[in-house]
Amino acid sequence: MIDALDAHKRLWDEIQPVLLTNRLPHAFLFIGPRHAHRLEFAMRLIALLLCEGSHKPCGTCSACLFIMNANHPDIHRIGPEAPATVIKIDQIRRLQLDVYQTPIRGNRRFVIIEPLDKMNTAAANALLKLLEEPPSHTLFILLAEQTYGLPATILSRCQRYVFPIMDTVDTLLSETSHPHDSPRATLLKKMIPLVTALLHMLQGKIAVCTVAADCSGYEIEDILWFFDILIARLIYMHLTPECLEPLPLFDELMPYTFLPCLFSQRDSLQAFMQKMNHTTSMNQTLLVETLLLGFIQEGIACKSPH
Repeated sequence: MIDALDAHKRLWDEIQPVLLTNRLPHAFLFIGPRHAHRLEFAMRLIALLLCEGSHKPCGTCSACLFIMNANHPDIHRIGPEAPATVIKIDQIRRLQLDVYQTPIRGNRRFVIIEPLDKMNTAAANALLKLLEEPPSHTLFILLAEQTYGLPATILSRCQRYVFPIMDTVDTLLSETSHPHDSPRATLLKKMIPLVTALLHMLQGKIAVCTVAADCSGYEIEDILWFFDILIARLIYMHLTPECLEPLPLFDELMPYTFLPCLFSQRDSLQAFMQKMNHTTSMNQTLLVETLLLGFIQEGIACKSPH
């Protein structure tokens, strides 16, 4: 947690001037892909600000040890209370009682909300009231995958930083970047069969429903995540092919892809994600089939190989 990750270097360099002037905003908004170690970045930032050592963050003082053990009393984390749910207004109301309290160990309290883009409207309105009149000793660190659908009034009260997706996309596609027994590590172990199925679909060898059936054993959020990273990877292969290491089958997908359509399909996928953040009653098979049909109908397969 204390060490900087290579994928964060550019973002860390970007935020350094703010830290050096000690003119911190009331709220940071960090935007980047899910499981791009956004939380680790946030915790390193907090460790730097709370560290009691001479070399910050030292990783050995009592404040750093509290942080590494996830029990620092001045750090408050908020997220969905259960899988496939959203952040609710009751959680923000409880937060309102906490953030105005005097810090217990240092001179600041920290509130981490992740993912910000998975918050219902009532909760967002309650959070806005806190951001409009924030306690002077509380720093909000908001983590989101994208800003699509977030209230402009909240965005305007945050200092925004974007994780460089190109630096993280291949890291995210490596199963070793995820806990070995996590759903996404399991999904990535099946990456070659899934990409093969997608390729065969684009070639007209198999039906959309066959590919959707291959995806049925995974949670819909993980499937959407997988396709989001896959599309991002294809976009960067079009834009900067020399900067990326080859991955199995991706070169075979390239002749079937068309850059404007990839951007359009990624916009559609982000809209699916946003819709899921506000409802849990979605038919997974239908959603995946709609996504896959979009690969064809949006024109992703319009540039057929000769």
